[in-house]
Amino acid sequence: MVFSLCTSAWAASYVPIHVAKGQASTRRLPAPRRPTARPRPRYARAGRDREEGEDTQRGIDSPGVIYAELDRSDSLLAALTRHVPKISHAQALKLARLGAVYYRPPRDHRFARLGNPLTPIGAADGEEVSKISVEAGGELRVHSEPRRYPGCAAESPAAWAERLRYVGRDFVVVDKPAGVPCAPHVSNGREWLVPFAGAALMFYLASRGNSNSDNNSNNRNNNSNNRNSSNSSNNDNDNNNSSDNNNIINNNNKNNNNNNKNSNNSDKNNNSSDTKVPQLLPCHRLDVGTSGLVTLARSKGAAARFNELMKEPGAVRKTYRALIAGSNVKENTLLENWISDPVFGRPAPRIVAPMGAQIDDSRHKWRDARTKVLSCTASGDGQDVLLELDTGRTHQLRAQLAAVGSPIAFDEVYGAMAGFLWRDSSDDLRGSALSSSTEGVSLDTAIALQCCQLSFGDISVDAGTPWWLQQRQQ
Repeated sequence: MVFSLCTSAWAASYVPIHVAKGQASTRRLPAPRRPTARPRPRYARAGRDREEGEDTQRGIDSPGVIYAELDRSDSLLAALTRHVPKISHAQALKLARLGAVYYRPPRDHRFARLGNPLTPIGAADGEEVSKISVEAGGELRVHSEPRRYPGCAAESPAAWAERLRYVGRDFVVVDKPAGVPCAPHVSNGREWLVPFAGAALMFYLASRGNSNSDNNSNNRNNNSNNRNSSNSSNNDNDNNNSSDNNNIINNNNKNNNNNNKNSNNSDKNNNSSDTKVPQLLPCHRLDVGTSGLVTLARSKGAAARFNELMKEPGAVRKTYRALIAGSNVKENTLLENWISDPVFGRPAPRIVAPMGAQIDDSRHKWRDARTKVLSCTASGDGQDVLLELDTGRTHQLRAQLAAVGSPIAFDEVYGAMAGFLWRDSSDDLRGSALSSSTEGVSLDTAIALQCCQLSFGDISVDAGTPWWLQQRQQ
C-alpha cells in the first residue's frame, strides 16, 4: 500500500516510483504533462492585463501583444477587426502589412508570421494581406505596438538603388544606412534591409529595361571595385557571425514555408525566382546603428555558398572605419580581450576584461575578442581608424574601443563604459552601475562605425564616404 500525505487533488497528478517487485516508494514525481496548450483569455493583452503574459514566457521582446482566439473562419482583416478590441479596419491593414500579425492554425502549437518578410516593398503588399484567410479554432497574435524603423523609408527607391554597390547573378552588395536592421524584428517584418534592398533591385533592373541588364552593370562594378581593391588587400579573415548568418537564412526560409500555408498567393511569390520580384537573403549582418556593406544572396544556393566561404580563413574580408574619441589606439596593434555575454540582466552594454583577468571565478560568460588596428589618423579631438575583426563577437568593436577609453562617436550606450575594464568579481558593482546608467538609451542610434570595404571571391567593393564625413562636408 502506498502512503502519501498529498491531498486527493494533488495525488491525482502524481505517480508512485516502484523500487522493487511488489513495493513502492513513498517519494513521488509529477506525472507527465499533457501536450496541450494552456488556455489563454480571449482578449488578453500581454504585459498589461496579465501579471505574466505569453510574451514574457516566450521571450518576445515586444510590448502590447494581443492574443485573440477565433470562433469562426474569416478573412484576416475581418478577424482582426472582429476579435481584437479597439482596432479599426485601417489599423488592422497597417499592422498586417507591417508583418505584426501572427497566426496559429487549429491543432497547431506554433505561431507563424503572416506575410513574407522577404518580399520587396511595394510588391503587392495590399493584395497579399487581403487574400489571407484564417480558420475557426485558430488564434491570432497581434503586436499592437510594433517597433518602428523610420530610417528604412527615409530614402526613395531611386536613392536606395544608388546604394547597390554590386549587382551580380548570385549576390547583391548594398551600402546599408545607419538605422536599418539586418533582420526583421518580431513585431515588424517589413521595415528591415531586405524588403527595401529588394525594391531597390527592382527599380535598378527596371531602369535598364530588361532583367538581364545586371550583367552589364556587374562588369562596371567589378572594374570600379578593382580600382579600390588595393585598399583592402591587407585585410585578413573575418569570422564574424557565420552561425548567426545561417540562422537568419534558416529563419527566413521557415517564414516562407509558414506563409505558404496562410497566404493564397504566397506560392506564386516564393516560387518566383525571376528578377521582377526578387527575394534576397542576408548573408551576414551589421548592428542597426552601424552603416556599411552587407552581402545579400539572390538564391538559397548562393546563400549556402557564402556561408561556406565565411568558414574559410581569408575567404571573406571586411574592413571597418570608425571615428573614435581620444588618441588611445595605436596603429598596427592588436586589441585582445575577453568580452562578456549579456550581463546584469541587460542585452547591452557588454563588458570587457583583460586577458589576465580572473574570469574563472566570475559568474559571467566570456569569449575571446581580437581586433586588428590597421591605421590611425588624427581627426579633430579624436581619431579616424581602420579596423579588422579577427573574431566576430556581438558589439566587439564598440566594447573594445570603449574599454581602452576611446568609444565610437555618437555611441551613448558604450560611451558610458569608457575606460572600464573588468578585472575580478569586485568590479561587478561598478559595472552594474555603469550599465544601469544607459537605461532608456537606444541601441539603434546611428554611430560613427562603417563596414567600408568587403571582398570575397573576385568581388571587391568599397562603401565610399561615411555618413558623418558627408555631414561635415555639407
